[in-house]
Amino acid sequence: MVNASPVMPQGSVNQNHLNNFNALRLLLAVMVMFGHFKGLPGNDYTLLYSYADFAIHAFFIVSGYLIAMSYANGSDTINFYIRRVFRIYPLYAVIILTQAVIMLAFLGDWAAYLKDAAWYVFANMMFANFLAYDIGGLLSDFHNKGINASLWTLKIEMGFYIILPLVWVLLKRFGIVLVAAVFVLASAYHFYFEGIERLTLAKQLPGQMRFFIIGIALYMWRDKINISTLWAVVIAVGLFVACTIFRHDMWFDVIYPLVIGLWVFVVAMRLPAKPIHFDFSYGVYLLHAPLIQISILLGIFSDSLLYLAGLSVCVFILAFLAEVGIEKPGIALGKYITKKRKEAKAQKVQQT
Repeated sequence: MVNASPVMPQGSVNQNHLNNFNALRLLLAVMVMFGHFKGLPGNDYTLLYSYADFAIHAFFIVSGYLIAMSYANGSDTINFYIRRVFRIYPLYAVIILTQAVIMLAFLGDWAAYLKDAAWYVFANMMFANFLAYDIGGLLSDFHNKGINASLWTLKIEMGFYIILPLVWVLLKRFGIVLVAAVFVLASAYHFYFEGIERLTLAKQLPGQMRFFIIGIALYMWRDKINISTLWAVVIAVGLFVACTIFRHDMWFDVIYPLVIGLWVFVVAMRLPAKPIHFDFSYGVYLLHAPLIQISILLGIFSDSLLYLAGLSVCVFILAFLAEVGIEKPGIALGKYITKKRKEAKAQKVQQT
């Protein structure tokens, strides 16, 4: 059972408990890739390829947990933002610029589309990909008209980072009452816009807070959730089956964030830990969709297991290279900047 008093941070999850977060994030990224493999060309889904939405919602739960942990263990809010920017932005920016160059190459006449390309780069660099899905209408005849269908979640992530410090302060003051209020209000927003068939609005940040807040709550009360390994396996399998069977039922959608939140926590924190010491899930998440769209542009896409296997290998290789060559240096730079800020702050305190 979970009591009403939040557990104050005692260090990072890596310090306290071996966990499966890296493996879980990679699994979720693969689920999204499988969903887009069918969805981007407009092909029919089968069960194996139907978990993209589940994976994205689980990602929001994971983000709520881990970002709350990062903020709780940080020194100040500015350093938190610096670390987040240097974690998310370097690979994101490289992918946006690379996509722009590739689309211009397909269009042929660079000079004629430079203005459109500049707008595409500017809008997407500001996480406003909904303003420019492609350049020059290159993908206007596609089933999905965006070069990268994964980008819409990044603006939601960044929005969550912006409001987290306020949520954290209120959470420490009001505890579970705030969790319940945010969950109810976010759910009301989601169901209202879903009810009037404004689905694009329904899936934006106010609605997605119903997932983030569950992730934050799981972090705050993590030590109060005690489950044996056997029960963890039973619960993880049972919840996944329930999400598969009942996901599109209205009654289940009401409790869905709670169900998927418990599933994420059990898989990451209560199943036997099999930690992996690499994390290229972000690269898998960002790279697979443009590769699928480019293969459709080239006329080489094939809805077959063999092609999916080849695509997966390419995505994994590129994601690994991106982690080593872009993500890790970006993270290191963010840590260096925050370290220097801490040292400067400490020196200033000593001088006074």
